[in-house]
Amino acid sequence: RTATKRSLSIGAKIMGVVTVCLAGLVVVATIGLWQMNRIGVLIDGVAYKDIPLTSAVSQITIHQLEQSINLERALRAGVMMAEHAEAKDEFNDARSTFEKYAQKVDQEIVDARTLAKEFAGSAHSEEMSAEFRKVYEAFKTIAAEHKSYDEHALEAFALVEAGDLAQAMTMQPGIKAEEEKLNHELEVLVQELEAFTLDAARMALQAEKSALWSILAISAVVFVVSLGFAAILTRRAITRPLASSASTLTKP
Repeated sequence: RTATKRSLSIGAKIMGVVTVCLAGLVVVATIGLWQMNRIGVLIDGVAYKDIPLTSAVSQITIHQLEQSINLERALRAGVMMAEHAEAKDEFNDARSTFEKYAQKVDQEIVDARTLAKEFAGSAHSEEMSAEFRKVYEAFKTIAAEHKSYDEHALEAFALVEAGDLAQAMTMQPGIKAEEEKLNHELEVLVQELEAFTLDAARMALQAEKSALWSILAISAVVFVVSLGFAAILTRRAITRPLASSASTLTKP
């Protein structure tokens, strides 16, 4: 019975060593999963929120510049229409292209505002949510300014067609000022989003490095503790009893 108890005791202690090792593995795995999830959230924010919104604003900026180019084309053709009949075709083409991009930009602004509102509600941090709310509010202003810009440009086109070129030209400085303000606000918004995206990417990289060192450090601690515990139990449960038994057997 004593041998049986000792055998059970040794078996229980060996299971204790195994349990400690398994517990250490569970701790390392849990921390690793938590860190990877944290990194995944940061990368998700960059890949599926920051970059798409930045791309949307960049696209709006490009199309707004296309409008500016075609506004200049139309007004230049309007000046030449009095002396060159073929300038009428240039004017109509420029105006048509301007209107096409005007509709495109209007829709893109609506889509970008929708994205900003959606991302603000699903952001993983208050800082990111605040950034997307700021973008959403900026687009409200940009949408109103773009509408005013389009209306004044179309009014100038109508004056050119009506033959009132002088009145159309007096509107040009005001339209140009609206255009420059709109382009500037879009450029600032792009730069701000790019900076925010860069910061988020750096945070993800820092989190990855931190996770790696944390896992290595905790793994080392768990390894040392498990090894020490295993050594103590092995000495007490196996080495000492065996030495005691051998000593007893060797006695005359």
